[in-house]
Amino acid sequence: MRMGELKVFLENKKVKWSESDPSSVEEAKKIFQEKLKQGWLAYKRKKHLRKVTTEFDPEADEITLAPPVAGG
Repeated sequence: MRMGELKVFLENKKVKWSESDPSSVEEAKKIFQEKLKQGWLAYKRKKHLRKVTTEFDPEADEITLAPPVAGG
């Protein structure tokens, strides 16, 4: 059984999902989509590769959401 984890910076929130549990996948996907609409960035880790992503991947090992950074 494959497990993934969604981490939300600044909110100290972690949501775990399992591909075998569709409701856990939908919960993580909903949070992912809400944060991206607010301008947050998402970083996906799958095996040993980490990259920026704009789509929720239930096969990822970990997805980290980070708030937008304002420059000045």
